Amino acid sequence: MSGAGGGLLAGNVGVALGALVWAALLGVAAWSGWSLWQAVRPLRAEAPATVEAWTPAQVSARRAATGLALAGGARKVEARSPFYPPKPPEVPKPAIPPRYGGPALVGVAANAVYFADGKKIGLGQSEGGIEVVSISAPWSVRLRWSGGEFDVTLIERQPIRFDQSTMMKDTLFKPAAP
Repeated sequence: MSGAGGGLLAGNVGVALGALVWAALLGVAAWSGWSLWQAVRPLRAEAPATVEAWTPAQVSARRAATGLALAGGARKVEARSPFYPPKPPEVPKPAIPPRYGGPALVGVAANAVYFADGKKIGLGQSEGGIEVVSISAPWSVRLRWSGGEFDVTLIERQPIRFDQSTMMKDTLFKPAAP
């Protein structure tokens, strides 16, 4: 008896699964038909009965419409990958100039930088698109300007050499005149 009841239950599940498979197949067919219609619809715009009756303007308009429709469809297909997320659109990076081109530096005093246009900007502050990042007084200043950081030299460093030849010259240590 239990075998007959089990068979009846298995038959009902089989019918239900068969109906579900058919419904899925019909859904896929409907979606495919709709997608095909969307691809063909721009190509079916009112065209003359024969190709010979087309004017050059109609031919070029038809080529442009077809190219745009196909390019748009290709972008949609490329963007819909089932395995990978779509790539974000690329944002162009602003071009960073090769060297500092802002207002000229005049000097440095008390953690502030003075510019030729009259601006005074303190360390860590920004004004007019210029930010003072660091100060190596009195030689150089590091500025952030136009998307980049630049070392701007105020005074060129001259290293002092204390080697044997400079230490023994008369020019370094002159004796006092009597």
